[in-house]
Amino acid sequence: MTYLYKKSRNFEDYETYRTIMKKAILGIVSVMALLVAVTGCKNGIAGGAFSYADSVVIKKVVVADTSSFALTAGGQCAVNVLANINYPDYYVDADATGQLRQLFARYVLNAADTIDFNDAFMAYVRTVLAQYGISEDETIDHVESDYVSVYSYDNNTDIDVVYNGNNVLGVCRAEEVKKNGVTTMLTHRYYNFDLKNMTLIGVDNLISEAVIDDVAQMIKEKLMKQNNVKSEEDLINLGFFNLDNLKVTNNFYFTDNSVVWSYVPYEIALYSVGETEVELSFDEIDDYLVEDSPVNYIN
Repeated sequence: MTYLYKKSRNFEDYETYRTIMKKAILGIVSVMALLVAVTGCKNGIAGGAFSYADSVVIKKVVVADTSSFALTAGGQCAVNVLANINYPDYYVDADATGQLRQLFARYVLNAADTIDFNDAFMAYVRTVLAQYGISEDETIDHVESDYVSVYSYDNNTDIDVVYNGNNVLGVCRAEEVKKNGVTTMLTHRYYNFDLKNMTLIGVDNLISEAVIDDVAQMIKEKLMKQNNVKSEEDLINLGFFNLDNLKVTNNFYFTDNSVVWSYVPYEIALYSVGETEVELSFDEIDDYLVEDSPVNYIN
């Protein structure tokens, strides 16, 4: 069963929401959810104007779904998915809006181009649910006969706009996974869209390939400065690794005067170090930018 709802003071947390909704008549709720999806969440149950920026009009929708599966050891595992999605509602005209929405659905929601935009929200949640299942190693031979294990996973996604203006739209997809109420993973993925050309901005649209290694070295040096150390060996002692292969990745976002690269846990450091961000100002990377870089729109 999929539920869409608008945040309100009555639902201070998701657990309260689930308790209330489980007491509702499931058939009626299902019809309401379908109606919301078809009408683009304009009926007051979800969505509505969220904010009006200087470039793209943004709206918000909240989508939730739950599922469970039996464990071979006994009991069951419940999986709860909640997604708060801020999405592009309007840009310039109908054609531009359609193009931007298609980019948003394809890259941020991982939706196929054949999926209707309003259906992409629920499709995203169902894709997340599909990622969970019983481990191949979990067989009855590996557990005691009287062992009962019950787990609960909560996957919470917040998709929000981090830059909106100067012909650039930047979006962050933050995902938090909890096992039995304890956070086991938190990641941030960034997506930037060139509104002039209606394309996803990749690092190749920013940095010339001939000098990409030089920028990687700048990131490494900035990382040492941020951590108040003088060598790569010192960084390794702090939990960083694989620094020889540190790359200038596509996981970045813009500020008004810089580019910030984000590295998820285990990408360049142990989980205990957390996500790592390294900021380079436009002035610092000016000599390394390609001629038609979107930075020219911002800077």
